[in-house]
Amino acid sequence: PFVTEDPWLDRIVVGGLAGLGALALVLLFARQYTARRSRERRVHRGFLRRVARDTAEGLAVPLGPRRAARAALLSGCVWVAWGIAAWLVARSVGVELSVLQTAFVAAVMNLGVAIPSSPGFIGTYQWLAVASLGLFDVVREDALAFAILMQAVWYMPTTLVGGGLLVARAARPRRARARPAPTR
Repeated sequence: PFVTEDPWLDRIVVGGLAGLGALALVLLFARQYTARRSRERRVHRGFLRRVARDTAEGLAVPLGPRRAARAALLSGCVWVAWGIAAWLVARSVGVELSVLQTAFVAAVMNLGVAIPSSPGFIGTYQWLAVASLGLFDVVREDALAFAILMQAVWYMPTTLVGGGLLVARAARPRRARARPAPTR
């Protein structure tokens, strides 16, 4: 209700609701599957089947209040950090956004890139930025400059931190892969 009505906004809302519904179905399936199937590991299972089972088991585990609160807190921190970065990047290219406008642009860009697209969201990211900033009468050139700079601001830290975590995980000794069978 705080922005102008545009047909593409309706599509984002419908897509978001469809995505939530699909996620709920996947979680429901994971719980049902792991409840019906034995947890014992079979050696003859193929790699893909083991990965699918491990994924289903991970999705079936209830969050619990402590993990849910931690996830909500971390998510909130990330959204605030992204909003501050978006506001600073917008100011650096001469675009003045209110807190509400910054939150809207952050939501459109972050939720919009959940749509499968090209590697690095090239094209999708820029279109979402230009379209969402266009609702606030930001000129296309400034909106595109915002999008390119914003993508660069988040690409480098994400890539460096992700690479560091990957190296740290590879350097860690491997745990035993086979779990002992439960005793009766």
